Amino acid sequence: MDRTHASESALSGFSSPQLLTIEEAAQYLKVSKTSLRRWTNSGRLPCHRVGIRRERRFAISDLDRCVESPAGAGVGDGNSLPASAALASAGDHVHADLVHVCSHFSNAEEWWASFRPYLRQHIDGDAPILYIHDTTTRQDLIERVRGEGYDVEQLMERGMLRLVHASEAYLRTGPTPGSFSATGMIAYLEALILEQRARNYRTVLLSGEMTWSLAGVPGSDELFLYEELLNDLLLKHPGVSAVCHYSTQRFDALKTLEALCQHTVVQMPRRVERGFFVRPSA
Repeated sequence: MDRTHASESALSGFSSPQLLTIEEAAQYLKVSKTSLRRWTNSGRLPCHRVGIRRERRFAISDLDRCVESPAGAGVGDGNSLPASAALASAGDHVHADLVHVCSHFSNAEEWWASFRPYLRQHIDGDAPILYIHDTTTRQDLIERVRGEGYDVEQLMERGMLRLVHASEAYLRTGPTPGSFSATGMIAYLEALILEQRARNYRTVLLSGEMTWSLAGVPGSDELFLYEELLNDLLLKHPGVSAVCHYSTQRFDALKTLEALCQHTVVQMPRRVERGFFVRPSA
C-alpha cells in the first residue's frame, strides 16, 4: 500500500480530513501526545493553533513529511529502523538494515554526547530502551535523562526505559554466578525483544557499557563472539538496534580494533563513521 492510500485508510473515522487533533495525530503516527508536543515546541513538526485555548491541529501532509524525513526516521509505523541525523552521515552501507553502533568515548561527557541522540530519538518515537550500565551509575543516567525534560519515573513505569546493572545482565548469563556467556547473553536479549514484540513494539534500542569485560570475569574472553552473535540477532529482528559503549581510556588498541570489526557504525563525540563489519557471502 502506498503512502497516499495508507493515509486515506488511516483517516477513516477521524473528525476532520484536513486538520487532526493531537489525539488523532498521535494515533496516526502511533506515538505519544508528549512526543508531538515536544516536536512542535522544538520546531521539528509544524502545527496550527486554533481557538481561544490555542489547541494544536496537524495537517496530514506535515505528519507524512515528519515520517519520511531523516529527522523523523523511526517515528512512523514502528517498522522503520531508527537512525539519528548523525547516523545518516555515515552514508550507504552494505548492512543498511543493521544498526549496530560502536560508541567510543574518553570521559562521561563524551559518552553522553554520543549516546544522547539515540536515546532522545527512541523516547520521542515511543520506542522502548534497555540500558545496561557498569561504570555509569543508575542515578547519573536518571538525572541526565531527566535533564532532557523527560518524566523518567513515567518512562520506567511504562517499561519504556529499563536500566539494569551489568551484574544483573552480562554477568548472570554464564554457567556460574558472576560469569558471562555469549550465547546466554544473546538468549537474554532475544527474550527481551520478544517481550517487546508481544507489546506491539518493533523498534527497540539495546545499549550497554562494555567495561565489565575488563575485570577478568569468567567468560569475558567471549566478548567479541557476543558482538558477532549480536549482529545475527539484529538481522533476525529488523527494527531492533544496538549501541555498545567502549571507553578509549580503558580498552587497548587491539580490543578497539576487534570492536570496530564487529560493528556497522562507529559513533564518536563529534562524528560518525562506518564500522568494519562485513557479512561473508553465503
